[in-house]
Amino acid sequence: MSASTTRLATALLLLTTVGCSDELARLSAEEIPEAKPSESPRVTATWMGTAGVMFDDGTTALLVDPFVSRPSLGRVAFGRPVPVDEARIDLWMKMPGVERTTAVLVTHSHYDHVMDAPSFAKRTDARLVGSKSTALVAERSGLSAEKIDVVEVNTPMRFGDFTVTMLHSQHGKAVAGRVPYPGVVESDFETPAKAKDYRMGGAYSVVIEHPTGTAVHHASAGWNPAMYDGIDADVVFLGLAGRKDTAAYLDAVLDATGARRVVPIHWDNFFRGFDESQAPLGSARVNEFLDHLADTRPDLTVQTLPLGYARPVLGG
Repeated sequence: MSASTTRLATALLLLTTVGCSDELARLSAEEIPEAKPSESPRVTATWMGTAGVMFDDGTTALLVDPFVSRPSLGRVAFGRPVPVDEARIDLWMKMPGVERTTAVLVTHSHYDHVMDAPSFAKRTDARLVGSKSTALVAERSGLSAEKIDVVEVNTPMRFGDFTVTMLHSQHGKAVAGRVPYPGVVESDFETPAKAKDYRMGGAYSVVIEHPTGTAVHHASAGWNPAMYDGIDADVVFLGLAGRKDTAAYLDAVLDATGARRVVPIHWDNFFRGFDESQAPLGSARVNEFLDHLADTRPDLTVQTLPLGYARPVLGG
């Protein structure tokens, strides 16, 4: 085993240390209740694990960072290929509303954000939107070039009643104080690839506007100064894994958008399959996050999503 592989394996083991035993209970206590029947327009969100979220207004659905293959820690840390789990994607294709998907939006091209996105786009005949690295992964995964759009930052895109704008962001320094797998996906990329071949390729956040309100999907715990100037959001879906300075993170993302609700995402141990018990990543520091919010923003509402079930997040 090479020295670099050993260092990576050690860093990943530290990253994936399971959080405190009460963290899962605290998250579950904030779960959004099931929607009551209503004639009023609304948008629901379905959490797919990690940073994956489906937004659905009953006519149009958007998938952001859909990732369900969840290869094991051993495969990732020791440089084995991480194949897409097509059978597991088939199961998630039974999720109510997924057939309405018109766009698959990818916030960066690490494997836990992009590797399953082309398969979902193919199955739903949706457009896939992401960086040049994401576009290369999609092409090499067999998605038609006609269905792939490279991000035009700050340029609104319309999908049904949704208006989507992707903003340039930064990836958090999630592993040993560094951005994991930096750089761009190489031109010789082929699938099945190793996790390290899925280079970050540029990071984005997603602003989702709808007549019922505005949601922000901020997957990774980095940011650019003033990136949310002029954005007013009702709810932020906030990635917790790998953040360093919670106070600065909340100032730059949550407070900057004016949102009064936050939905934590990317807090779960995504090296575990869905048939295993859920557990927070140690690096998500769930208790510290919740305690900090309670101490500094007692009027803000924390909401969580159950895995695989739609919950109302905008509108009636």
